[in-house]
Amino acid sequence: MLLEKLLINDSIKVMNKCFILILGFACTFGLNTGTAQEYYLPYNLKEAYTKGSRDYYGNPGKNYFQNSADYKLQVSFDATKGLLKGKGEIIYYNNSPDSLYYLVIRLYHDILKRGNLRDEDLPDGYITNGVKIKSLVIDGNQYVSNNSFYLNRSGTNMVVGLNQYLIPQGSVNLQIEWETKIPAGHIHRFGNYGPSDWFVAYWYPQIAVYDDIDGWDLLDYTGTCEFYNNFNNYQVEISVPSGHMVWATGLWTNPEDIVSEKIIKKIGQAAIADETVHVITADDWQNNMVFKKKRATTFCFKAENITDFAFAVSDNYLCDATSVTSNLTDSSRTVVYAVYPEENREFATISEIGAKSIGHFVKQSIKIPYPFGQVTIFNGDGGMEFPMMVNQRCPGQEECNFIAMHELFHGYFPFLTGLNERTYAWMDEGLTSYIPMGTESYLGGNYFQLPMVCKLYSDFAGSGTEVPLMAPSSNTRGYSYYHQAYYKSTMALFMIENYLGSEIFRNFIASFANNWKGKHPTGYDFIFALEHFAGENLYWLINPWFFEQAWVDLGIEKVSQNGENIEVTIANIGGLPVPVEISVELADGSTISTSQKADIWKNSNRQVTIVVGSAAKYQLIRLGSPFIPDKTPENNTYKR
Repeated sequence: MLLEKLLINDSIKVMNKCFILILGFACTFGLNTGTAQEYYLPYNLKEAYTKGSRDYYGNPGKNYFQNSADYKLQVSFDATKGLLKGKGEIIYYNNSPDSLYYLVIRLYHDILKRGNLRDEDLPDGYITNGVKIKSLVIDGNQYVSNNSFYLNRSGTNMVVGLNQYLIPQGSVNLQIEWETKIPAGHIHRFGNYGPSDWFVAYWYPQIAVYDDIDGWDLLDYTGTCEFYNNFNNYQVEISVPSGHMVWATGLWTNPEDIVSEKIIKKIGQAAIADETVHVITADDWQNNMVFKKKRATTFCFKAENITDFAFAVSDNYLCDATSVTSNLTDSSRTVVYAVYPEENREFATISEIGAKSIGHFVKQSIKIPYPFGQVTIFNGDGGMEFPMMVNQRCPGQEECNFIAMHELFHGYFPFLTGLNERTYAWMDEGLTSYIPMGTESYLGGNYFQLPMVCKLYSDFAGSGTEVPLMAPSSNTRGYSYYHQAYYKSTMALFMIENYLGSEIFRNFIASFANNWKGKHPTGYDFIFALEHFAGENLYWLINPWFFEQAWVDLGIEKVSQNGENIEVTIANIGGLPVPVEISVELADGSTISTSQKADIWKNSNRQVTIVVGSAAKYQLIRLGSPFIPDKTPENNTYKR
């Protein structure tokens, strides 16, 4: 039996799972609280469960809270110099049970400030003076000087002391004016990609998360580890020079004031089309057919209950669009825009690829509605997701398609469920790498598939810089981070699905996403919810893969023949529980095989003996599969 077949759910096992769940609340409660106490829990997380903001079933507790803000921002962006000047009003709501005596404001562009910590070196031309705060008024109190007793800047954070406590269920009003310079280059997921082609991110002062676990999130942004944001409402006005187009997070509310009737008509066509509509062509730019008037323009956008806001600017990029049904219960659609320079023809299919990807997510991968009614994929550099926006490179068609698909799936994680990517990168990147693998196959791609991940994980596993999945991601750098976030996490999720079966696992992912929609789950919430949904104690599988310093390394210890049966003794050298697959080549050229799921190691056995079957004359025994990682495959064969 091939390992892939193990992913096909056994109907008897599903019935047994259902029976376990029906046994009753009391039994399940005892099961989950028992296993929850077995896992290592840091003190701050124990406090959250004790206070009832979360429960041991993996749900938001009765005392769960999260804070939020309303942003009304006006920004002027000089697309020739990269200078951004902004002002706006932020109303911050304290929904916590705590009185707050200071605010933490993120100034992410301070990563470019001379002297600040960065995970990689930058050319001198990229170094700036950081974000200049020109004015800050909080509830009528002026904070002018960076040397103010009430204002302290360190790294990418600005801590502002309040004249009065912000009491529970209260709010505070901030009036702020600032400016920042974006260097002419590619910097940490945003930047300049042509004389007047920009992707602008992390551009506004953003109030940090205050949650039930750590209070204020005070971690600096240093370039590798990603983000943890509140769900906020945005009204944004973006002013750009004459002849420049803007694509952004949110609903564009004033297209009729800016672009020609021809462009508006094609935008409308794309919203209901199954095929690609060329919204802005090279001819449109050359013949001045894009805008109503040739003057400086202000684009207005509105978005609700989202975690960030990004935008892109160009005076020459082409724009294609199509749409796809993105809900299982109604006919609502998501429009996918592809924005790219004329010379990059590989990007010409990306709107179609994006739409097909979203359709497959909804119908096959996760089977819940796509969170956004529109998304723009901008041909910049790297591969980075934002609510309704993607910034990505396109080095070749297959990789280009994969990056678009991957970044679009981030619409679920972390944008539908507000993950803390700084602590649990394996939830963000692991789920987004593993769950859509079927979508990539559906699109005809093979760029990021399980055998490749197996090899990458096997090569790094067991090294001195490997860290457990539950180690805070903010404590990792370089390949340790990428291994934890992408490769080991993908393998761990595969092991869970392989054991539980696809039906249970995929239904759990959809249930978890819906249960934490618009909220902030932790890795512990994921694990406790998984055990509750599965109806069984998974400590034997979860603890080694997520908490322990172990790796995958199986080997054939010995082979013996008991009558006509071959008995193969397998040693688990690395300690991680994985499936066992054995194939036996017979003298006549035929092959017999057997497979066992990872629960063969459930009782902490480091050695098992498996009866392969009747085979009087065997030539070669092989252990393993392209789907099972193994640190030292040299001990996986036995010749007679």
